[in-house]
Amino acid sequence: MQTMMALGPFRFGIDSMAYGELVRSRGWVWAEQEVVGKAPVLQFTGEKAETIELKGTIYSSISVLGKPQLEAMAQLAGRGKPMLMVSGPGLVFGFYVIEHISQNEFHFTSLGSARKVEFHVSLKRYTDTAGAIAMMKSDPQSIIGF
Repeated sequence: MQTMMALGPFRFGIDSMAYGELVRSRGWVWAEQEVVGKAPVLQFTGEKAETIELKGTIYSSISVLGKPQLEAMAQLAGRGKPMLMVSGPGLVFGFYVIEHISQNEFHFTSLGSARKVEFHVSLKRYTDTAGAIAMMKSDPQSIIGF
């Protein structure tokens, strides 16, 4: 299996969970200080947490692993642990947590199984790298999946 992106133990790829859209958002915070008789003064206070949105489709005729992987992601998200995110070519994004997962199912078989599942995974950057590394040392498999 070729990997488009890895999030901890989860692999996004054509034969599992292929995403068709990746939206990366970054922002910065500017606080306003009111000044008598003048326009407010802006003060840079830092960065906002980066977010990544992955949207894609799972076709049961191509992937039998995709839907169970989506369920496993939801279970691991409930444990509240950050996961290392790495692109297929090896770009390390850093640690992320899963904030939200949604799925829409379509085109059902006579037994009730969906032939098509659209998913949306919302991730937020976990900036406490030291804390993530400490967690990784105490329970490496749940964080990075190796």
